[in-house]
Amino acid sequence: MLVSSVFGFGCVLLSYWSPDKAFIWLLNTIGAIILVVWFFIAAAQLRLRRRTEREAPEKLVVKMWAFPVLTWVALAGMAAVFVLMAREEGTRVQLYSTGGLTLLLAVVGFVRQKAAAGRAS
Repeated sequence: MLVSSVFGFGCVLLSYWSPDKAFIWLLNTIGAIILVVWFFIAAAQLRLRRRTEREAPEKLVVKMWAFPVLTWVALAGMAAVFVLMAREEGTRVQLYSTGGLTLLLAVVGFVRQKAAAGRAS
């Protein structure tokens, strides 16, 4: 909550000091973050649905038509948007910042999981 509040307050200050740039920057950053989240959701769906189909198919109550083709199409579409963002000067910084934050959070999560596994054994 504290980090979210500080970030929100910082955004308010940015919009006060530079309203024309802050809003566009926020939109681009949020767009990149949403794409990262949906990319991981689609990748998890590929992995977990296949495992569930193999181990407990009776748990799949919702049938997804054209699986896994549509999931791969969605992943390819998101990858294409990432490439387009990397090519545009106005969105490149936000994309790289989001990528750096994603990598940092992945490393922190990995370290925490290893530490928790070490304490459990």
